[in-house]
Amino acid sequence: MGISGTADGFDHQTAISRAQDSIAQSVAGIKAQYRVRNVSLSPRKMKPQPYWRDQVTPDLFVKPDIVTRQTHTVCWHGVVSPYVCTSGARACF
Repeated sequence: MGISGTADGFDHQTAISRAQDSIAQSVAGIKAQYRVRNVSLSPRKMKPQPYWRDQVTPDLFVKPDIVTRQTHTVCWHGVVSPYVCTSGARACF
């Protein structure tokens, strides 16, 4: 199952942290919904979910992508907020 979360921030690190935190919140929801104890995550690049645009053009992306053991995060310059990020993961339980 693929999960993703999008968040914004006034700086790059805040937007990254908030997007990755949204994945943790999704995991908590999965555990409650499916009544499972363990959910393992692996990084999965997800399509950006912009708030104010229909799509994110290549010139707006902030590189490099942030890939951890559990998430793949892409960021771009937002319309209202300086940075917006979408984190994605593949969840197995």
